[in-house]
Amino acid sequence: MEKSLLDIIHIVLNQVQKPLTAEAILKEIKSNNLYDFTGKTPKTAIRARLAENIDQFESASQFVRLQKGTFGLRKWLIESPGQYKEYEAKKKRNQLMDEYLAVFNRDTLPQIVSINGLNEVPIDSNWFKNNCTPMVRHEAEDDYSVVQLISVFIIKFKDKIITHTRSAKAPESRLHGERSIVFGGHITYEEVNSLFDPFDPNSTHPFIKRELEEEITVSSDSVMTPIGLLYDSTRDVSSQHLGLVYLVEMINEDYEIGEKGYHINDELTHISDVIKNKSDYENWSVELIDKILNKGKY
Repeated sequence: MEKSLLDIIHIVLNQVQKPLTAEAILKEIKSNNLYDFTGKTPKTAIRARLAENIDQFESASQFVRLQKGTFGLRKWLIESPGQYKEYEAKKKRNQLMDEYLAVFNRDTLPQIVSINGLNEVPIDSNWFKNNCTPMVRHEAEDDYSVVQLISVFIIKFKDKIITHTRSAKAPESRLHGERSIVFGGHITYEEVNSLFDPFDPNSTHPFIKRELEEEITVSSDSVMTPIGLLYDSTRDVSSQHLGLVYLVEMINEDYEIGEKGYHINDELTHISDVIKNKSDYENWSVELIDKILNKGKY
């Protein structure tokens, strides 16, 4: 029977007997001609298969994260307990729920958005700095009198965008299992009022790194363009959030999903296929597919 990619990765790790990154695993596979990759991003495929296996099977997985982005065999934890220790992401769900988010009064929403859906307007940093107040996340999730700020990134390479499924590990349980074209997360109150201005297009790369580094890594030369504000009152979860929407254009196909396990089944998908299958995606994605992708903007 033909060996799977995970079978080959296990063989490689068992042979080298040391932790490897996805890039190093790929180098070993290619140098020994162990596997025929059909996709254009084999490093991403290796990282994705490992992350999915570890997140799905947890302690029953044959694989383990030993450092951020570095993998090994779980049996090493038993064979060399003093040498290896399982790596865990810094932020657990309960810690995320205790973050102080940037929120603003729902009654002021008409000051910045005029329609339900995508508002292609400038992102006014001064308005947010003047109107946002801090609120602990678990309180904000239960308070419908305020709206939480969310960074929203569409990540594109030529005629493809990165799509993914939100896993059961993601903090927002109402989005579990849903297909999406967006990345990003809550903007904290500290970020709104820090020396670095997350709303300033001239400061795009630090914002990408800070907001996405635990979810996805793209080239530092990627270009970010602010698109506008996204609000959708037709669904409970989206009515509590305002998205600050940016288009990220990669200079190559290389990217790497973070190790928190919030995003699974990721792939670079042709925009035409996303448009054709838009009913497979959650509501914010559908709005952006209609307003941005389907109209060939940006």
